[in-house]
Amino acid sequence: MAIVTLNRLAKKNALTGQMHRELIRVCNEVEKSDELKVLVLTGGTETFCAGANLADVSKANNVGDKLCRRRENDES
Repeated sequence: MAIVTLNRLAKKNALTGQMHRELIRVCNEVEKSDELKVLVLTGGTETFCAGANLADVSKANNVGDKLCRRRENDES
């Protein structure tokens, strides 16, 4: 059994891009393992997970907006 504990308590375990990538990596490792059959995902004592870290989402949207504006300008 593999246990993953989210540990970003000050932010209610809101997932950052880095945390998301790490969870995917761990899930892939467990899936490929012949020995591991169970993955337990926990959030510690108070909060499991508040969802996505809005600061990361905002940054990603800003990058996406800039790329879209650049494409629109290139097409003009």
